[in-house]
Amino acid sequence: MPLAEDKIYCEKDIPQRLSAILRTPVVSHTGTTLNWFSNPQSNWHKDKVNPDTTSAVGPNTGPYPNTNVSTGAGVNTYYVTITDTKGCQSNPDTLNVKVNPKPKAPAVDSLVYCENEPNALPLTAIKDGADYSLSWTGKDRLGVKDTADTYEKPGTSTAFLGESRYYVSQFSTLTGCISKDTAIIVYIRDTPEAPLTTDTVYCLVDIPGQRASTPLVATKAPDANFLTWYMRLDILENPNPAPAAFIDKVGSEWVYVTQTKVYPGQPNNVTLSCPSPRSPLKITVNPLPTATLIPVSSLCNGNVSLNNAMLILNKYRVDDKVGYSIGSAFNTAASTATLAIVTNLDGIIANPLPNPPSGGTATYTARVQNSFGCIADITTTLISKECACPGGYCEPATITKSK
Repeated sequence: MPLAEDKIYCEKDIPQRLSAILRTPVVSHTGTTLNWFSNPQSNWHKDKVNPDTTSAVGPNTGPYPNTNVSTGAGVNTYYVTITDTKGCQSNPDTLNVKVNPKPKAPAVDSLVYCENEPNALPLTAIKDGADYSLSWTGKDRLGVKDTADTYEKPGTSTAFLGESRYYVSQFSTLTGCISKDTAIIVYIRDTPEAPLTTDTVYCLVDIPGQRASTPLVATKAPDANFLTWYMRLDILENPNPAPAAFIDKVGSEWVYVTQTKVYPGQPNNVTLSCPSPRSPLKITVNPLPTATLIPVSSLCNGNVSLNNAMLILNKYRVDDKVGYSIGSAFNTAASTATLAIVTNLDGIIANPLPNPPSGGTATYTARVQNSFGCIADITTTLISKECACPGGYCEPATITKSK
């Protein structure tokens, strides 16, 4: 009687043909033909090929077992006999073939990230229970099999823009049967470059909380959806118009701006927003001129005015420029309105000026521009000098009788 060895397969495995060998030591005479049956009474799949009597496993002279359908807890039984040279057939030996079910592929979700996303999570898949383990083969099935519950983080760099696939299957720890692999599709969406910004320079407006009259400038890329500004403690998303700088304190400060590209309708009904890196924008607020303006009235020669009134600039810097005009507002068209460096070391910017008419005043406005280009207009009043009376003030004479 031949000796057949039971077989165990996983569903849809590629099977080998069944085989059997002679028992050792050989009893009676040597067999020459193996006979295979699906049951003792039938001649189903009879293959009369001489057995191998020299190796531990004989040639695959039997049928191919059916592994396309799982037998579950049951088995498929085959029978094999041997016929000797005299035509005598042995009793059959049984060969049991068990086909264990193949697990279904594990459940996975597709993922979507922004380019260079630093917080990408390790990949996960849902296995069917405690008796199953995952088998990861990584991107494009090129990775070494990894049986951990999670896989490495997906790449999100520029090299991974678009779609990448990471493959995973699950296998039964009881039978070793493994499922087909399935792909976790990871989409990496383009993150825009940082927007272009323009540094700005202002002159101080000494009012708490005052902002410039013009907005800050940042250029949004055509395919970006909106800008976000980071100013002091404020985060301003898509303001319209753009925010203006605070100009109430001298010095420099930085604000930052990003641009965001929005991808609606991504996997799992996610709307993905990809913000760019932050672009810095420097805001510089320069001081105003610190000069003051002193009016000096005309001198008198006896009771005659010399008409030598003056305007003197005080607390000015050597690189300040100044011009002046008559009136309560600076008249840029006046002949004396041209801004120029103060050349008189005493700060005299206007001399001589006429003495205002008796009892009257004259208003002058000086414009001072410092090295930062910041301007201050200073208005002062020149008072008439009364030369007809000593000290500029006359009273009726009083005559008193003395003893």
